[in-house]
Amino acid sequence: MAEFFDTARNCVVHRSNVASDQLARLRNAPATLAALTGWPKRTGKWALSLPPVVEGQVVEWQPRHAIFASDVFYRCARALDRILVDRMGPVSLARMAAHWCLIADPAAPCPAKLNPETMVRRQLTNRYRSITTIPETVTLLKQTDMWDKARAAWSKQYPDGPQTAAARQRRARRARR
Repeated sequence: MAEFFDTARNCVVHRSNVASDQLARLRNAPATLAALTGWPKRTGKWALSLPPVVEGQVVEWQPRHAIFASDVFYRCARALDRILVDRMGPVSLARMAAHWCLIADPAAPCPAKLNPETMVRRQLTNRYRSITTIPETVTLLKQTDMWDKARAAWSKQYPDGPQTAAARQRRARRARR
């Protein structure tokens, strides 16, 4: 399906929506028809379909085809992401999470500003869908020699300490005294 929609995009952009021979072949290919038949259905929604495609003629695209193409490429991206996360392994993921939430400029947003290990764990669980505990996160960071760098970056970024609501309230009370 991804190859069909990639070719369709090229026809829309480079051929003024006129179907190419390749698009017509892909539209009627057994693999495309099998993928269309086996695609997950949504209850109560429009039926999945592809427009008729004849080489040299304008293709009548509907908004539903753009939605379908978006779903196809989203599923491809998720599958590729899962493969990359699995291949990287926990140690490399921890190193990457520490880099992006503490060292990179600009850093990736992270609401858990309690301490560096909590920030990295939050990135691992929310962004990379990796299940880990705080002690495991610290161990992973130490294995990659990122533990001291992460702590130093956190201290530099947040010199007043944790940036949680409770910590800010305590600092505000102290400042009013």
